[in-house]
Amino acid sequence: MNKLYGWLVKIIYSLTWPFTGLILHNSNRVRVYVMSEGKLLLQKTSYSSQHWSLPGGGISKKESPLMAAKRELEEETGLMVDQAQFKEIGQARVPISGRSWPVMNITYYEVRLPKIPKVNAPRPLEIIDLGWFNLSNLPAKLSQNVRVAQKLLDKEH
Repeated sequence: MNKLYGWLVKIIYSLTWPFTGLILHNSNRVRVYVMSEGKLLLQKTSYSSQHWSLPGGGISKKESPLMAAKRELEEETGLMVDQAQFKEIGQARVPISGRSWPVMNITYYEVRLPKIPKVNAPRPLEIIDLGWFNLSNLPAKLSQNVRVAQKLLDKEH
């Protein structure tokens, strides 16, 4: 059912593209790079390119990027992580799905967990797949957000 819903949302997203792009352009967003036992937590959403991506989303008007990251991680994966475990790894302007427009302002956070926790998609209509992947064997269809976060992490080390 989720895959069928994913295709339906993808069609609607494509049909509304110029309007959606206007809304997303220059928006402030967050992404969370969650690692545990050498594995990275990735998700597929029902909209956009449906490539594997990092949990995250938009920042509300009265919300800090850190609070948005914490909220989005919980909403999309069911993980309740203490705010102290979030480490900001950088910011970047990132175009959507390899296009040159629109561009979003994204703040990236890293969370390292000692053991792989169980995750679920509390929003099954938004998140169509969720899983842990070995860094040495990531899925072929990766969102640009994953690569940007990895570059920011490489700069730190």
